[in-house]
Amino acid sequence: MPIEVTAYIPNVAPGAYQAVCTDVQEKAAKDDPSNIFRVWEFTLGDGTGRTVRASSSLATTPKSKGGKWITALIGHTPRVGESVEPIGRPCTIIVAIKDTTGYEYVETVAPATGPAVVSPVRPLVEAPTTTPQGDGGTEDDQLPF
Repeated sequence: MPIEVTAYIPNVAPGAYQAVCTDVQEKAAKDDPSNIFRVWEFTLGDGTGRTVRASSSLATTPKSKGGKWITALIGHTPRVGESVEPIGRPCTIIVAIKDTTGYEYVETVAPATGPAVVSPVRPLVEAPTTTPQGDGGTEDDQLPF
């Protein structure tokens, strides 16, 4: 059976989004294990659970990408020696599409301009709200499985 090859369809369209920083990890480059960098994950605050990831160097100076992102997340330029926790902080992210691959990425992290509460994903099926009948089932137990 032939398989049609399709292009990548971005999960997040370009634009500004309220988000929360939900993860930051250090990783090594595949081609050079001595090249360590940070991978940042931002979860959109729209309740969809969609995430966008981006990378930066380990630098945290005010002019570095990571340093600018930390400043936006914590609301001030950190002092040398200050320990900061970016995870759980709200922000505004600017998502762009990479011309060469078509993949979405975080171009900029800025201070939050609105609410960006990441809530747990709701279940697809709500629990029945009816009271149990004599056989222990509910009125909604009409499914064949």
